[in-house]
Amino acid sequence: YTSPNTLSLHDALPIYFEGRTYAVSDFLKSSSTLKKAEWKIEWVSPRKPELFRLMPSGNRKLDPRYGYTSFGEMNHEDFTSYYPRMLSQMMAFYNEALGRDPYEEIFQNKSRFGKLMKDPAVPKTEQELYGTMRNGTKLVLNSASGAADTEYRTSIRMNNRIVQMRITGQIFAYIIAQAQALQGAVVPSTNTDGIYTVMEETKNNEILFREAAVTGVEIEPERLFLVSKDTNNRIEASIKGSSGDIFKDIKIKGGSGGTLACWRGPDPEKALDHPAIQDWALAWFLLHKAVECGSIGPWEPETGLTYIRDKAKEHFPDRIQLLRMFQNIVASSPGVHAYTFSTKEPVADPDDQTIDPIPMQHYSRVFYVNPEKMPPAAQDRIVYLAQAYAMKRCDAENTVASLPAMKVIRDFSGDEEGLLTGIPKIKKIKGIERSQPCIVENRDLAFSDFDPDWLDYDYYARLLGDCYKNAWQNTPPDAIGIPTDIQAITEED
Repeated sequence: YTSPNTLSLHDALPIYFEGRTYAVSDFLKSSSTLKKAEWKIEWVSPRKPELFRLMPSGNRKLDPRYGYTSFGEMNHEDFTSYYPRMLSQMMAFYNEALGRDPYEEIFQNKSRFGKLMKDPAVPKTEQELYGTMRNGTKLVLNSASGAADTEYRTSIRMNNRIVQMRITGQIFAYIIAQAQALQGAVVPSTNTDGIYTVMEETKNNEILFREAAVTGVEIEPERLFLVSKDTNNRIEASIKGSSGDIFKDIKIKGGSGGTLACWRGPDPEKALDHPAIQDWALAWFLLHKAVECGSIGPWEPETGLTYIRDKAKEHFPDRIQLLRMFQNIVASSPGVHAYTFSTKEPVADPDDQTIDPIPMQHYSRVFYVNPEKMPPAAQDRIVYLAQAYAMKRCDAENTVASLPAMKVIRDFSGDEEGLLTGIPKIKKIKGIERSQPCIVENRDLAFSDFDPDWLDYDYYARLLGDCYKNAWQNTPPDAIGIPTDIQAITEED
């Protein structure tokens, strides 16, 4: 926005944006002519916005004010076994002494197991076995690139070759995306092994297969509906009908990211720090906003509560499965001298020296409950949670040690080192207010008498709303302190 094309401006039509119509004269000084045009000062940003903030670690991170959740129907170009195939083609793990490539052999076994697990002629029990074997080989293949890119010496260390593989892979993705963009495609999102494009499907696939043949990459294109915040956070779905019931019309195909990865339920491979029902409800709420509302706009408390309280019971009719969705597994962290504990009364003041802590297991299953929905006998099991930790002494100047926290760290957990290196203090557990009534249920759910009706659905819905508003909701620029001119320049830049 430094030297506008005056001829283009002369012929420009008015534009309509956020409820207002703008003409060329709204942007240019009254003294502007065709030969010399100047912007009005209010439309010129005093500084170029810093999209990526410099973090204390030295890395840069996108300023959350400029984050935007995109959605729409598009083409997904999934690169089949992208990095494993490249490592095989590079013969990265070829053993000259043996005259063979063990990595390539594992890769071929993965492909063979994948075919057998889908072969209708193979008995179902064997199909399940081949599925497990395929997952095992996939784990070996995917972990090899990380194991070969270490900072310490190993028998397979090859840092430069792994970097070469990753850069080459990204260049291939760029080549394909660029070829499509030159023909009019919009590329709203990419990841390490796939591209998402907005383009007519036949034309898109024609360009895709042409470029893929040159790069040697196998790609399986599919049409899907995507809601994406960034490269790592997205939900993929297919629209099957238009009955008006989103749960019948849409099928979720996949989700990724810290707030969506467990939309199917708890996954031992994911470090879940909140109830899985939050991921499930968030996935459906995002699709509701995108498909039914047409915008990732304001939070709808009633809709969120309906999903948490009513739709979840319909989707998970089995009591044990439903409780697994609402459970939150809390854990102590001895490595950083942090230990969970419970109390019979809420911890109103973390510095209160009269707190009476109750020890908890290293891992505990927790449910958030509403005492008003519970029988009197069950209310005796209600506890409140908090965490004792050793505050670093460099951050603890003029800080008074918490005697209850000392009891948890030293007496309950036997961590003398924590008291030597830090000052014992108390803080809340992430996502759990100290005033929230909870029940700790570490028994097998099949033998538990816990009733799903005891759950505090309002609290679960509030957590869902906080997650949506803080991480996914699109907010108008002027509502978060971004001048309109900066936003405009950002989009053009």
